Amino acid sequence: MKAFEFFGGRTKEIVYDQDKVLAVSENNGDIIYTDGFQSYLDEMKFDVYLCRGSDPESKGKVENVVKYAKHGFAEHRIFVDIDSFNDDCVKWLARTGNAEEHGTTHKIPAEVFAREKEYLIPVPHYSFETAPNESISYQVRKDNVVLYKGNRYRVPTGTYAPGKKVFMIVDDEDNVTITDAVTLAVYAKYPVCHDKGQLVGSRHNRDNKSASLKEVETALNELFNQDELVGPFLEHLHQEKSRYYRDQLNVIKKLFEEWNADAVIKGLHYCSERELYSAGELKSSIIFLSQEDISAHKTKYPEAKLPDKYQNTGPEVRNLKDYEDAMDKEVRANG
Repeated sequence: MKAFEFFGGRTKEIVYDQDKVLAVSENNGDIIYTDGFQSYLDEMKFDVYLCRGSDPESKGKVENVVKYAKHGFAEHRIFVDIDSFNDDCVKWLARTGNAEEHGTTHKIPAEVFAREKEYLIPVPHYSFETAPNESISYQVRKDNVVLYKGNRYRVPTGTYAPGKKVFMIVDDEDNVTITDAVTLAVYAKYPVCHDKGQLVGSRHNRDNKSASLKEVETALNELFNQDELVGPFLEHLHQEKSRYYRDQLNVIKKLFEEWNADAVIKGLHYCSERELYSAGELKSSIIFLSQEDISAHKTKYPEAKLPDKYQNTGPEVRNLKDYEDAMDKEVRANG
């Protein structure tokens, strides 16, 4: 919160290193946060980009900045108190890193930030102000369209997210601009349609799936017996967990090794009906639906069988008269 106050707002997405204070498990993309951090996310509502384990590429930029301040400013400086230390550091940055031309971008950081600062989202009192606009916000549907005055307007594939809302801004030339309700990012612009029931705009494709991913998708389609719900389920999975999409597919593929196909397909229908799009939710639904069906779960061990030489054999069965004779003999001996 002090960082947000210092910079004058927050960004839409914040990058974090994996830390036990923040995350319990990466969980193949279904990230499990600590209770405290999850409560904070629920209040602040920003997106989290969690660096993957042992991935220097994603966190190298941050680590380099820390090293720059650590060795350039703090290493040989005498500490008096935190306030003077912070003031001296800000003044040092104004003279050095923020005021000098960057070697790669050839831009001055202080000038770039001055332009970018206007896009930061305010966060007063542990919340944020919706971007100022007199328009009514509209919900983005799962098929990436927005219902507006009886018509459907397309936005780019992947725009949808739970709770995503947009503004429909109509200008003097009778054009409607669709912008993000929080960041004001422009998603699309169309002439206003005065008919009813029309689909406005062409499909925006952002298909960045590699050939290998498509092969896995094809294999999963076959495992699901070409069920009609597989395509929509995987598409939602790709949109919502693009960074972990391959991991999610591998988890789903492994389910067919542990469960029979009917149980997995039944779980797919259960998740689709309830709009649960993740491999973890699919696995949980299979377990839930199959609790009373033991045969659905494939055992890891083959059924134990007796060797052939012991087949078709049984214990020796004695005649009851043998026991009666033995008892009579014992009675006469004691009598």
